[in-house]
Amino acid sequence: MFKSVYYLFLGAIIMLTSACQTSVPTPKDVKEPMKQEAIASDEKISKQVNYMKSNLKLGMTQEEVRSLLGDKFIDVEDNGDLENGGDSFWLYSFFKQDDYKSPFPDYVVDKDGLKERKVGADLFIAWKNKKVHLYSISYVHGSDNQVHQYVIRPDGTKEEGPIS
Repeated sequence: MFKSVYYLFLGAIIMLTSACQTSVPTPKDVKEPMKQEAIASDEKISKQVNYMKSNLKLGMTQEEVRSLLGDKFIDVEDNGDLENGGDSFWLYSFFKQDDYKSPFPDYVVDKDGLKERKVGADLFIAWKNKKVHLYSISYVHGSDNQVHQYVIRPDGTKEEGPIS
């Protein structure tokens, strides 16, 4: 009986003291840090947005856009949204966290993902005959933390401002 109480008491003390101890994480306990590009500063996002505004032009070919922005885009199914005149669509996501997947279809602006900085900026391109027909850049403006959109329409008109 004495041994049973002793072992019970000893077990309780071990459990209590082990719960209070802090342990040093071993390499296998430490998660890989997120890539620096995945959580971009407002300055990096602004530079990328300005780069696209300055260099992306209506009428550019798909090859020209690939050489400008790379091959990391998604072919978007736009669910027959033909009122914009496009026949195919691409989405580039810049500074996107590797493990993030938007809960919205690719043709819908993911305002929450942008505000939470899971994505730094999105570029949606509508193509017509394999040339840029129109495009929009969605990003969070650092000064007001609202999602802004910069749009170039097929006639060349520009629109920029917060979206609701």
